[in-house]
Amino acid sequence: MGNSGHIIRELTDRHLQSIVSLKVQWKDPFQEGRQPIPYSASGSIIQASIDFIFILTCSHTFKPFTVGHDPDFDSVETINANTDLEVAVFDGHVDFGQAYCIDWSQDMCLVLVPFPLKSSYQPVRFIDDEDDMLGQSVYTRETKVYSIYCFPTSQKETQRLFGTTVKGKICGHNDIIGNDLDPVYRPDLRIFEFEMAGAAGCSGAPIFNKDFLFIGMWISRVADLKFALKLNQIQVWAHTWFNITDSKTMNEIVAKASASMSAKLAESTSLGADLSSMDMEIFDGVDLSSLETSDGIDLSSLEIFYGGDQL
Repeated sequence: MGNSGHIIRELTDRHLQSIVSLKVQWKDPFQEGRQPIPYSASGSIIQASIDFIFILTCSHTFKPFTVGHDPDFDSVETINANTDLEVAVFDGHVDFGQAYCIDWSQDMCLVLVPFPLKSSYQPVRFIDDEDDMLGQSVYTRETKVYSIYCFPTSQKETQRLFGTTVKGKICGHNDIIGNDLDPVYRPDLRIFEFEMAGAAGCSGAPIFNKDFLFIGMWISRVADLKFALKLNQIQVWAHTWFNITDSKTMNEIVAKASASMSAKLAESTSLGADLSSMDMEIFDGVDLSSLETSDGIDLSSLEIFYGGDQL
């Protein structure tokens, strides 16, 4: 195992606490008149404080829980108000969150956990530049990459398998665009291909380099091949939904966005406002303001297909 074994152990020590298991399910399956459709994914804590936790994950986690509309009305999709979002951490702590900002065509979602019961978790750190000091891309073929993800077990309602730390490598071309992978994605979406062991629940997991820095987010797999969003794509999206134009790195964007969110939450609580009525960032016409939370529902085994491929 050599040096890779050392990296995996240190990565786990540093960032096992940074990865969460997201479980989306119906609050009341009988209300839907169909069987429960629980689905799990992984996510990365990008900011944690006593005021809130921000989690970056993929938007297709919510796809089975949307209300579709006629194509003549621009195929607008909204998240069903009968949806629950449960957030679990490796230490057994469970909290509830809401989708704060979502984008279907770029497969990105920011989850907000306001005033968490516990917040002493180490966020991931982002690489500052996609090119190293020698001008070589971090997505160069054969470059070693690592990930941590979690997925549910079939034993207890709240039990997950955490600490699944894996290694792999960049493969194929590093200039893949959205339409190369699936027509549901934006044509200019920047994606890279990698080889790595994976399972249901790994979507939304971070991809790290050997220095334990976040370089991308796992979004899809086709057979043994895996695909992730490049960090620059996530950063451009973050510039848009937080309207931050004077920051050059993702770490700077997160810092400024977090300060803004803390102020927003402080103002809301001082006015006695209901947090569920907070303005949500909307992409593709998705209205999330009615999303509520309640007790969780048991997660059974499930096979999910996205873009024709099992996730």
